[in-house]
Amino acid sequence: MSRLKAGFIVMLCILIPAVLVADNLPGLKTSDLGPAKAFFDKGMEYSSQRRWFEAADQLNKAAELKPDDIMIHFNLANVYQAMGELDKTIKEYTAIIEINPNLYWAHFNLGTYYAYKGQPKDAISSYETAIELSPKISVIHFKLGLLYRKTGQPDKAIEAYKRVIALDPKHFLSYYNMGIIYLRKHEFEKANELFQKTVEINPKYVEAYVNNGAVFMYQKKPAAAIPFFEKAVEINPKFTKALINLATAYRDTSQFESALTYAQKAKELGAGNADNLISSINKKKEEKK
Repeated sequence: MSRLKAGFIVMLCILIPAVLVADNLPGLKTSDLGPAKAFFDKGMEYSSQRRWFEAADQLNKAAELKPDDIMIHFNLANVYQAMGELDKTIKEYTAIIEINPNLYWAHFNLGTYYAYKGQPKDAISSYETAIELSPKISVIHFKLGLLYRKTGQPDKAIEAYKRVIALDPKHFLSYYNMGIIYLRKHEFEKANELFQKTVEINPKYVEAYVNNGAVFMYQKKPAAAIPFFEKAVEINPKFTKALINLATAYRDTSQFESALTYAQKAKELGAGNADNLISSINKKKEEKK
């Protein structure tokens, strides 16, 4: 979320950690573990019981006996992730890549944990490698786009989102995130088109309506913004950012009673900026007398 000087609010897309899991990942299979099997099986039993420390102990013993087994390192990474041990999770994915550097999913998961740990440059490098190895997986391009935007590379982010759409034309979040970038660039026509495309695919995506309204608020056209904010409130009557924006647009079109109604609703729902907005509405109302 980003607050603007005009008083309205723009919604941003948040990077949510997500990794690729074991189902059908290439190169991930159980080999002949030999004497490591007993430790591996016990570690997996503890893992299924969420006894993470015991699971890690057993799987580490398996890894000592069979250090080149990807399945052991993969499950150790999962256990460490469950324990919140990100450095150890990253270490296990690094070990997997050392064993087989051609596993796109290992680079992708490693990148995701780097991103979660607050190391976006390392995450970008891992995602880029994953894409070189497997260029047709849309989620990797999308995550890369998010990181490009987060690190101040909006043009690269746009190209990444376009690649997502080429692979998945219904990926509404890519249209939405491009819209955010063009809104920030003050390329309002493009932003408007992209937010419209977002809700064409997903008519209930409330954030797109909020930002489509922001397109017009930026241009000092609050009357044009009102229908978008109204739609956002219709979809989610408790969405305080939409309520604040709608109240602001009503204030700026001198519809003070409506503005106060929605600002008060936002206040009742705990919006921290509602009191200031109510004061500004009352002030403008007095000035109009």
